Amino acid sequence: MSAELSTALFGGPDLAAVRTGAAAGATPAPGRHPLIVLSPGFGYSRTSLTALAEDLAARGYAVAALDHTYETAVQFPDGRVEACLICDRVDERLGTEVTLSRAKDIRTLLDRLTAPGTGPVHGLRIDPSRIGAAGHSLGGASAVEAMREDGRVRAAANLDGDFFAPLPADGLTGPVLLLSTRRSSDAHGPAANWEEGWKHLTGWKRWLDLPEGGHLSFCDMPWLLDAFGVRDQVPPETAHEQYGSLSGEHALAASRTYLGAFFDRHLLGRPSPELNRPSANHP
Repeated sequence: MSAELSTALFGGPDLAAVRTGAAAGATPAPGRHPLIVLSPGFGYSRTSLTALAEDLAARGYAVAALDHTYETAVQFPDGRVEACLICDRVDERLGTEVTLSRAKDIRTLLDRLTAPGTGPVHGLRIDPSRIGAAGHSLGGASAVEAMREDGRVRAAANLDGDFFAPLPADGLTGPVLLLSTRRSSDAHGPAANWEEGWKHLTGWKRWLDLPEGGHLSFCDMPWLLDAFGVRDQVPPETAHEQYGSLSGEHALAASRTYLGAFFDRHLLGRPSPELNRPSANHP
């Protein structure tokens, strides 16, 4: 992240100093790779899913994280930064529009990455028969919508995102992972939204809940707060809902474990016992 983008997103350049486990300009490994597309939460940058992307890449996937222009600050290759133009318009109608728009973004990206010849990353070859999509919050609902619209997406994971666009009445047969925090205990709000969506998921499906987490537990924000030592500066009225009592380290470990297990099972055919029973490591 550049200092300019960090300032646009967070009000200062500090995040430009964060270093990750990834290397810029690396030569892709030979062969055809399974692909995971990641879509961030509304108002959040694609960089908010860096830790999940790195773990998936380490498992052997090509990973493409999307920015959705005008939903967050986005920096283009020429250096210009486009601001969020709709961040103050959050409502159910907008949620539906954005979900459908993001699904188009995902499909456009798949067109680019699977086109014959040289794609955006020189030397990278994608296996079009092994493509998955995942996202956080609205990005998760958009990943499921992309699978509904595009048969190239073989599996989709929704990390705590409400469904705004209606799921097909006759059912969605592709495998879906739902990861939530405290959603199963809220019978009137988020739980009701997923319970209605659950009825329309007619293929392989799991709904796993982290009762100690918060809505942002599935992105980089919790461990960034812990790394900078500023978790206590989060306003108390939002801290529990957004972060819960789960540490950034444990939230990241759980997210990586279950997202990786899901795609390993459905794109690589690997056994994933984590998806069959509760885990003492990730209650």
